[in-house]
Amino acid sequence: MGIILSSRRCRYMARVSIFLITVALIAGMAGCGSGSGGGGGGDGGESYTLTTASTVGGSVNTPGEGTRTYDQGTVVNLVAEADEGYRFVNWTGGGGTIADVHDASTSVTMSKSYSITANFELEEGWCSLTISSTEGGLVKKPGEDTFAYATNTTVNLVAQPDEYYEFVKWTGNVSTIDNVNAVITTITMDDNYSITANFSITPMVAADECHTVGVKADGTVVAVGWNDDEQCDVGGWMDIIQVAAGYYHTVGLKSNGTVVAEGCKDEGQCDVSGWTDITQVSAGRYHTVGLEADGTVVAVGKNNAGSGQCNVGGWGNITQVAAGLH
Repeated sequence: MGIILSSRRCRYMARVSIFLITVALIAGMAGCGSGSGGGGGGDGGESYTLTTASTVGGSVNTPGEGTRTYDQGTVVNLVAEADEGYRFVNWTGGGGTIADVHDASTSVTMSKSYSITANFELEEGWCSLTISSTEGGLVKKPGEDTFAYATNTTVNLVAQPDEYYEFVKWTGNVSTIDNVNAVITTITMDDNYSITANFSITPMVAADECHTVGVKADGTVVAVGWNDDEQCDVGGWMDIIQVAAGYYHTVGLKSNGTVVAEGCKDEGQCDVSGWTDITQVSAGRYHTVGLEADGTVVAVGKNNAGSGQCNVGGWGNITQVAAGLH
């Protein structure tokens, strides 16, 4: 019996010993934990945050841009890279612990929390172009941001209206824009410029003396009123973004820049099938006017010898059109 009891006691003590050793190992592992580091180990003390950012013209490649946590005393590598046309200037922030503020590849020692910025500037012979847009569209080319170009570079500009909007004009530093009223134009870079593409809501309803026309959200059209010349027969129209009502005819501008018309054709006021790149339409009693994307104007219909209401062939830089009674 004594032998059996002794054996059980030994097994019990062995289990207790294994348990105590496991607890000690877990506690030791927890005590060895540390925050994320980069470059050099910390001393196991406090942890601090490092926030890195950059000005226009470059980025922070190492450790990247954003906020990270490091142990006190950690040496963090910093690497900045300039975009084309820019050069690195210096690091700011860092509380005096940056090894060399003028070197794009350097380090910072974490003795407290820092917010560090990599600063860039344009190289000699380069200019910046900052592009934005108002509500209702965007700048498709070259995009919306700040870009760098060699001096005297000619840059293509392409504005794109959203559905139910139309392009109005370019504003800002527009002295070297070829045509501020054209949705497709160019700008010559001989200085730093900031420009904006402006858009406005396209008219969605129209009315003349005897009929009323409206564009629905799906691009179809409805019309009521006098229909002797079939000016209200617009039920089959689609993809319409603007309408205009003449006395005897109705005109619709499609999203692809073409134009449709229905109604009286006696004076040729509905001869718009060949129009393209139109951004706005207007209808008078006997004539129709269209504004082209490049700021020029087209017109068809009655053109009285004494009035010349359709003599618009030489117009340029136009931003809006309207058609009167005749």
